[in-house]
Amino acid sequence: MENFGQFLTELRKERKLTQQQVADALNVSNKTVSKWECNNGIPEIESLLDLAKLYNMTVDELLNQRKNTHQNYNEEYFHDLIENEYSRKNIISISLLIFGLLTFFAIYWGIYQLSSRLVPSLFIYLGFALLSFAIILICLTKYNKYNKEKNDKLIQWFITFITTSVFIIPCINYKITVDINSELFTFLSKLSIPIFENMNNLNSVTLLTSIGFDSYILIFPITLLLATLVYKVLTFIKLKYFNKPILSSAIKHMLVVVSILIISTVSCIIYINNPESTKKFTKDEYIQFKSNYSEVYKGFEKFYPELEPFDNNPSSSDFAFLDTMISERKSCKDFCGIKEFKDSSNTVTYRASSEIILKRLNTSILVLDVLSVLALLSFLFHKNINKLVNRNHIQ
Repeated sequence: MENFGQFLTELRKERKLTQQQVADALNVSNKTVSKWECNNGIPEIESLLDLAKLYNMTVDELLNQRKNTHQNYNEEYFHDLIENEYSRKNIISISLLIFGLLTFFAIYWGIYQLSSRLVPSLFIYLGFALLSFAIILICLTKYNKYNKEKNDKLIQWFITFITTSVFIIPCINYKITVDINSELFTFLSKLSIPIFENMNNLNSVTLLTSIGFDSYILIFPITLLLATLVYKVLTFIKLKYFNKPILSSAIKHMLVVVSILIISTVSCIIYINNPESTKKFTKDEYIQFKSNYSEVYKGFEKFYPELEPFDNNPSSSDFAFLDTMISERKSCKDFCGIKEFKDSSNTVTYRASSEIILKRLNTSILVLDVLSVLALLSFLFHKNINKLVNRNHIQ
């Protein structure tokens, strides 16, 4: 194979290709191609197969240095090689994003200092995302040299990145400072999610909300559906931008899913916040109940100076502190948890207890989980139906 390098040079020049173009197609450097053509090395088996197909030859013709009647290179195969290289790098890029996301979760739930665990996790995830972006950007630098049409590869990476980032949203920490005499404090004090970070003279408290692994698993189907919807919406926008056809049935299907999800979410919110009960009195009983309410509250003021002074128009937060501190006492069964007094109808509305709110919250999440799974299955079914229709149409 003394003149093999010269033979490769002749084949390349006859087909009007540069060393760089051959190198790009075979995913090697132009120095490697130059080395082959200078007889300082021979291509590996995989490169030989690609060279033969690129030059419209058989491997036997290439190795035995026999020219055929083809004077042009296989342009279709050339672009296939470039496309395949992009596909390989794209898989690596997406794998890095997923690995970065898994690393984020590993660090987020592995660090117990809750006030600081989000920041290092987020920076590591963004580091993997930056590496993923660099790989796809370098690959597209070569890809765009041979693709004359406006391509959407870079936009597709951003869509994938945004979709992946949706899974991080439930892990974002929120600092909330609430009055200790409030319904919000009463509810949050029963939850396992918030952490009491700072208390100021028992009048207010700063809460740092942080989701645990078990809670995240519980809402994962909902998060997965939201990520899917974000991906589909961004994909539709991309197709519209590049003037590519969009299936009207796909848009209608997505709108139906979104509508059902919004209606279900609103219904669950109403269900969670619905008062537990309303108690109706005669006018005399109502006046007596309010009087007893006032006496009980004033009695508690002696033991709990941090309670706000009682007035004749009690608010729904008057007994919030007592709900939390002394809910086991008999007097609280009658007077704690009052949402409002209605003098016009002689009724008292009780807000749901924290335990009932939590029970309703868990029930609502399970309902939304089931709906999310059904929605995801419907997307999968709709996609397979479209593939089958397209295949029958082609046949």
